[in-house]
Amino acid sequence: MITTPLVSIVIPCYNCASTIIEAVESARNQSYGYIEIIVVDDGSTDSSFHTINMYVSEQANIKIIQQENSGPAKARNTGFMHAKGQFLLFLDGDDKLHPDFVQECLAAYINAPDLQIVYTRARFFGSTRGEWKIKPFEQDTLLFKNAIPIFAMIRASTFKAVGMFDENMRLAEDWELWIRIVDKYGPKVHRIDRELYYYRKSGTGQSLTDLRYSSNAWDDAVIYMYQKHYPLYKASRGSIYDLFEAKKYKDDYEQKWYRKLFYRIFKPTKYKRKYQR
Repeated sequence: MITTPLVSIVIPCYNCASTIIEAVESARNQSYGYIEIIVVDDGSTDSSFHTINMYVSEQANIKIIQQENSGPAKARNTGFMHAKGQFLLFLDGDDKLHPDFVQECLAAYINAPDLQIVYTRARFFGSTRGEWKIKPFEQDTLLFKNAIPIFAMIRASTFKAVGMFDENMRLAEDWELWIRIVDKYGPKVHRIDRELYYYRKSGTGQSLTDLRYSSNAWDDAVIYMYQKHYPLYKASRGSIYDLFEAKKYKDDYEQKWYRKLFYRIFKPTKYKRKYQR
């Protein structure tokens, strides 16, 4: 492996005017210096593009790309298509990196050259503080519970080889990507035991990622992923019922979600009557 590889940090941005500079600054302030930063404005309706454009005009290693609103999977793929790095990581436009994030991840790759995915522990900041308790990766449960966060560092060649993010997905696209990578290359995944990523919680207790997961689009994502990877689920003797456990909702709302998805898959007539009035 090249001892000083270029690392591309892709930052998708949708209406992140108040947070995007903080995210970019955290990427610029890495202790590892050989990086490029690519910001993709995904059709923001606030002043995000103007804000970052004014900032980028003074920086040499930052690119900004503007596209029509197409969702985060497309935005990240667009960033990758403009990237030149041997390694790749995705930083959400409202989150931050610890200064040692890139250096630590690269050190893991140098120590174990066969690795394909490297990530770290993380902390919440904003309205909620404390450790984001991400469980260690286990190959046996990846099909049913995602333990690899979107900010994992991967090889650019690997990302390209597996076909990048599936742009048909509006959420859980990272989980689906990890399934493809592990299926192709095996469980070559490593978690660094340091909190090197900062995940923002807003005043409502939600981040941009949380807001995506709270929509009914999760129904479509689960069904789509199960159908796309049916041979893997079949081989593992897993059913769509097992995927229900991946849902983030709690308490009464969780039970309503289960009921809704059950009707949609197994009782479509009743689903239409109850939910498509």
